[in-house]
Amino acid sequence: MDIRRIEYFIRVAETLNFSEAAKKLHISHQALSRQIQILEQEAGVRLLERTTTRVSLTEVGQKLYDLYVPVLDSMHRAQAELKEFIRYKKNTLRVGYFAALSYPRIVAPLLRYIRSLLPDVSINVRAMLIDTERAALMADELDLVVSVMTDSDEWEKMEVLTLIEEEAYILIGENHSWSGKTSVTAAEIAQETMIEYDRGSSDFSSYMPQIKAGMRMRVPNLETYMARIDQGDGFSVIGLAYGRREGSYQMIPLPEEYRRKIPVICAYKQLHPMADVLRTLKNVDIRL
Repeated sequence: MDIRRIEYFIRVAETLNFSEAAKKLHISHQALSRQIQILEQEAGVRLLERTTTRVSLTEVGQKLYDLYVPVLDSMHRAQAELKEFIRYKKNTLRVGYFAALSYPRIVAPLLRYIRSLLPDVSINVRAMLIDTERAALMADELDLVVSVMTDSDEWEKMEVLTLIEEEAYILIGENHSWSGKTSVTAAEIAQETMIEYDRGSSDFSSYMPQIKAGMRMRVPNLETYMARIDQGDGFSVIGLAYGRREGSYQMIPLPEEYRRKIPVICAYKQLHPMADVLRTLKNVDIRL
């Protein structure tokens, strides 16, 4: 049975008056009467008893009313919640960015640009790890992700824009044995420890697999990562967009055979309500 006709029936059942129900439904008396007749044909029984002076419910009509009033109330609440959710989605932008990226040099220019185009939109921002932010985007817990791309297959279901491509460098602390050097060789790297933070990937060598370090040390978070580098426990490989390279650290170019560029990207779902604006983020001037 058509849910719209059931709603018409319920309005008649509430008023027991076709003219009054038709007025509330903003349709003609004749159209309402015809819809009730079609509903009765679909049900195969009479739902209303009509005389020249009164309208009353049949036993089946009363049962239909009792069953469908809560159903329609639930549907109306669901529709209202959906409209509110859509309104929220159109007025709130949830942004996750890779915690290692420089906020002032990478993220802030993007947010300023979005606010200039959408001044009424509220922007919620949080720093995250790469795999966590990608999973949140897939689960519709984020609208926009700013990150680095280490594997293009990881983002294949998203709209991805390359904001800038940064050169990868070796990062060491002042206590490292390479401190003061302007270059290192692949042979030297093969004798040293490469420090990685835990990206949540089971593949221990998934980051920069072309670099053949003596061993790889995986640490649980960025704070431990920087502490290990500061202590001279090993080296890391980062890009110029990395936000924690300022301080008593040194950057050394990678050997020619290990060099590569790291794309800094933003990603979002293709059908996002703000996709037309997000697509223009590639025009933002980002300077490392």
